[in-house]
Amino acid sequence: MDPKEKQSIFDDLLDRCRGRLAAVAGAYSREDADDLLQEILLQIWRSLATFKGDSSIDTWSYRVALNTALTWRRK
Repeated sequence: MDPKEKQSIFDDLLDRCRGRLAAVAGAYSREDADDLLQEILLQIWRSLATFKGDSSIDTWSYRVALNTALTWRRK
């Protein structure tokens, strides 16, 4: 995946799912929701090249958000 394609996919994903991702961050960390959202977005960015297309990218990103939030909460 070339950098421009990755950026385009990421931007489209944020346009559609930012509210849902922010809701996950808020549900798992009220005081540090902004920091958790940043961590979620970072994990999505890092993992984007591994997206296989077995599900929709929206579903995939939600799962990444949940896994990141659960790891955040354990810390």
